[in-house]
Amino acid sequence: MADNNPTQNNNNQAGQSPQPEPASDSQKKTVKIILIVVGVVVILGIIGIALLGYAGSKIGTSILEDVTDSENIEVSDDGVTIESEDGNFSSTQTQELPDNFPAQVPLLDGDDIVGSSRFTQDGGTIWSVSFSTSRSAEEVYDYYESEFDSDDWDSQSSFESGTSSSVSAVHNDGIRVGVTINQDTDDTTSYTLSVTEEGNE
Repeated sequence: MADNNPTQNNNNQAGQSPQPEPASDSQKKTVKIILIVVGVVVILGIIGIALLGYAGSKIGTSILEDVTDSENIEVSDDGVTIESEDGNFSSTQTQELPDNFPAQVPLLDGDDIVGSSRFTQDGGTIWSVSFSTSRSAEEVYDYYESEFDSDDWDSQSSFESGTSSSVSAVHNDGIRVGVTINQDTDDTTSYTLSVTEEGNE
């Protein structure tokens, strides 16, 4: 039997929640930019604390304050570039070392680069390069500990705990290197080189 009560039908329709419209391409791009910038700030804060101390940890915040104008941000399929009054930052997912990466830093042959970044400020530069390898975490740790135990390097610190370890040193040229290592699985190890070259203030 047909329902001839228009009032009831109208009430049912009024009670239905409106369906949200799908996000536009511009909205999706805006969200992507926001997520990338937040990630950049976090990365710079971590690197800054590890290598430059309290002042370095402020780098990410300074950049975030300057990139509210989207013209300062360039997003591509490979990564992101940010230009600000406090410095320039670039991050990429390509399997290449970042621009002007110091040749003094020892590298294990054949390990895959999964991401890298480069930040410049006042003539100084911070590089970060992440690797994935089938070597064990112990092999990676022993390699860098051995490399830093030479006349060209002044070993600063080393740490081992479970599946994680780290080692750091300063080159005679003043370049600082920190290596953080993690045994992800039985067959996979990830590690990150954080390299700092100070410039003139």
